[in-house]
Amino acid sequence: MSENKYLLPMTLNEFILFYKRSILKVMKFRLIKFVDIISDEIGSRVVEGLPSYDEDYEVIIALLSINGSLEPLYHFDDNKPSYTLISIDSLRSIYPITKRGERLLQGRLDDEIYVSPPKFESYVYHAQALQERDSCLKGGAALLKIASIDINKYQSDISLLENDVLLAAKARFDGVQYPIDDATILENLICYARSKSMVTNDFSYLIDFGLITKLFADKGVISDEVIANYRSCLSEIKKTADSETLLYFLNQEQLVNLLKSFSDALNLNFPIASIFIFLKLQHELYENSNLDKTSFHGLVSDFRVPEREAELAIALWILGACFGFEFFATNYYQSVKPEFLNLEF
Repeated sequence: MSENKYLLPMTLNEFILFYKRSILKVMKFRLIKFVDIISDEIGSRVVEGLPSYDEDYEVIIALLSINGSLEPLYHFDDNKPSYTLISIDSLRSIYPITKRGERLLQGRLDDEIYVSPPKFESYVYHAQALQERDSCLKGGAALLKIASIDINKYQSDISLLENDVLLAAKARFDGVQYPIDDATILENLICYARSKSMVTNDFSYLIDFGLITKLFADKGVISDEVIANYRSCLSEIKKTADSETLLYFLNQEQLVNLLKSFSDALNLNFPIASIFIFLKLQHELYENSNLDKTSFHGLVSDFRVPEREAELAIALWILGACFGFEFFATNYYQSVKPEFLNLEF
């Protein structure tokens, strides 16, 4: 009887049970026939067959050699899956999904088990990039939902920013940090992290803005006159009102006029006030990692008025896209109150 090779994407926990018990019951349609050549079709099927995971070591791909055919993979007449029992003797190789997964597997399996180098890494990275994009988009939508803002009102504005924000969010995930030459204001904004020595009050976010835009002033995008006037404006504010709120500053005529000059020079396609709301919440989330410990609710209360809501909506969408859905999942579920949530707890 001829042997056929199959790939079986599985969780690490499932593999450990397989190893301990020497036998595994699986649904046949999980098995992917393999002939030693990794085609795009095979790579795609393997990635699609991977169980959900958080860390790269949590799933692996087993190579099996099984005598005879496993057909049928599904009992269509009975509308039920077909099962088979696999012996540990049929196991030929274990592939981690990425090199990172290979490193993280060390110490999690018996030393006698040989872990082969990853074979499907490029397909996994592509799938992970799509998952990150999906998490970014869901994160932006979730934060607007938590703030009780209808995303449909601002979808056309968001669409103009989507590609730039997703690219910037990916750069942030990859560890890119401000300052970034030859990058957009959004990318520098999203990858910005302030100095720990800076005093934290709402006035400090005006300073953050000055630091970020200095990059563009050095390139001649923003005139020296605008920069000088901005510094002068901040000096005046610091003398009299540096303990005021963000909303107070954004209502000052001199600053409003200067920010328009910045917006024109940078050719922004979103409200410049959104930058300050974003900077404030971004810093607070870096400090607390908890939306409820930030100024979120206060900013929503201040800015969710007809003349300011667009500024708030864009800032929150960018923020949500940067941190991703998982970061705000608890707040989102508390907001939408799904049936599975124990509201009496």
